[in-house]
Amino acid sequence: MSEPIRVIFVCTGNSARSQMAEAILRRDGGPAFDVVSAGVDPRGVNPLTIQALDKVGLDIRGARSKSVGEFLGQPFDYVITAQQARAYKPSLQIFKLAQQRTGAVPSRWLHVGQSLYHDVVPAQSLGIKTVWVNRASPRPGAGAAKTASARPDLELPDLKSLAQLTSENHELQTGS
Repeated sequence: MSEPIRVIFVCTGNSARSQMAEAILRRDGGPAFDVVSAGVDPRGVNPLTIQALDKVGLDIRGARSKSVGEFLGQPFDYVITAQQARAYKPSLQIFKLAQQRTGAVPSRWLHVGQSLYHDVVPAQSLGIKTVWVNRASPRPGAGAAKTASARPDLELPDLKSLAQLTSENHELQTGS
């Protein structure tokens, strides 16, 4: 058997998205992948990340935020960061880079985001299905999101609802 593909997901705090990416690739990639995640400023694993992953059958209660320093000098086949596209949402470059790297057809993607302007509009322009997480801001009127007119494929109030819906859908499909 060949050596597993080594992947590291790097972000700022290693508290949410990179932890999720690590857990999902670890599960879905199986022994073909040796996967870790790290942050440049580790902040501890967000309890909501643990809850959301638990809803889809992934237990990361023993996970911890790791520093990229722990992995310096180690070889990786792929280093995945949010900054690789050298663009910021709503740029289409982010989505195009993902398609180029994965080879996945956009019609099979689901993009989940919190901004109509930054997430839903650009994703839908490429034929990607969207979920808009329309959660209330703890600071009404705060934020820099521009207004946009768009209709997401699904609107939910929070990520917990998405995890619950995913879990229910999985149960319907598998009968478990």
